[in-house]
Amino acid sequence: MDFQQSVEDLAFRDEIRDFVQANWDDTRYHMNDVSNASWHLDDPEALDAAHQFAKKLVDKGWYTMHWPTEHGGQDAGFTRMLTYREEMAYRGAPASGAFGGDAVILHGTPWQKEEWLPKIATADMPIALGLSEPGNGSDLAGVTTRAVRDGDDYVINGQKMWTSTAHHSTWIRMLVRTDTDAPKHRGLSIFFVPLDSPGITIRPIHDMAGRRRWSEEFFEDVRVPSRYMLGEENRGWYVMAASLTAERVEVGSPAALLREWERFVDFARTYRVDGGTPLDDPINRQLLADLRVKLGMFRAICWKGAWDSRQGEDVSRIASISRVLSGELVQELWRGFTRIIGDAALVMPYGAEWAPMDGFIGVNALMSTGRTFGHGTKEIQRNIVATRGLGLPR
Repeated sequence: MDFQQSVEDLAFRDEIRDFVQANWDDTRYHMNDVSNASWHLDDPEALDAAHQFAKKLVDKGWYTMHWPTEHGGQDAGFTRMLTYREEMAYRGAPASGAFGGDAVILHGTPWQKEEWLPKIATADMPIALGLSEPGNGSDLAGVTTRAVRDGDDYVINGQKMWTSTAHHSTWIRMLVRTDTDAPKHRGLSIFFVPLDSPGITIRPIHDMAGRRRWSEEFFEDVRVPSRYMLGEENRGWYVMAASLTAERVEVGSPAALLREWERFVDFARTYRVDGGTPLDDPINRQLLADLRVKLGMFRAICWKGAWDSRQGEDVSRIASISRVLSGELVQELWRGFTRIIGDAALVMPYGAEWAPMDGFIGVNALMSTGRTFGHGTKEIQRNIVATRGLGLPR
């Protein structure tokens, strides 16, 4: 593949930069947890600002730029789309695309496309993703939430947890079991469920820094029309697996981490300790240089995965490599920053004016461990690399 960007791509990157600077107040709504790629999910004002920003992306034509033209998109080319995602992440902007729409385009019925795609395309149908359960996190094929056919409906009972955006979404796309006799990978289906349906209870889950980051959802005799099933019955695993593989190729993640590396370097140049700055120490400079090289390597792997995906190739191996690198590099990054600054770097909470970088280092150092098991533990990811990438026996 060719990493060289065209003159048009570079001009588009400049256009994105100017647009974000004009329409998103990064100093006020700075991403407070880069380790898990979240903004102020428990701040109504910040959430409203993010929604208004999404509306501006809709007006700009960027929100669904990667969709096919027949569904209102621009069928954006490979490098243009990657340039967009990367620059948006680097600028600290909120989510840049229409989440959930790709799955509907690929697997939805004509009714689902007509009913849902216009709402998704205008940022009026925020969708949460319901996968993990109390006893099934990395082993998604073991989900026990049931959906039983009853006439023209399905009745859902069970529980989901660690759902990132359920407390401010209107729908949840969830994996449920529709056949208890089939092998566990073959008895699953996907439903779009309105979160205001009778029988759904949403409870908050707070992180170690005290913020509402996730939710758990309880489903008690929740009736869902059969037309809300995405794809074929009992084929949900294969639909979901394709979606998760694409998500693991995290093109925006290296850019977001590079942004924070640069912010830290700027901070360390002026932070006074023991009569000098941390960058006076050659060991600290070497550590930062090593981290910068690894960020470049991470970016190259993510671009390779995105390129392979665009060519229709199986990217499960490289997606798992990307996921392992992401989790380990995030921890290494914040451990390195903490080591350079010292114990004061761990002062929290976020926004504490007496803490280095307003507590940003401490919050991320605390939360970074979660990156090694989100979307599947690194052990599972390495098993995928071994079996699908190297052809080793299970």
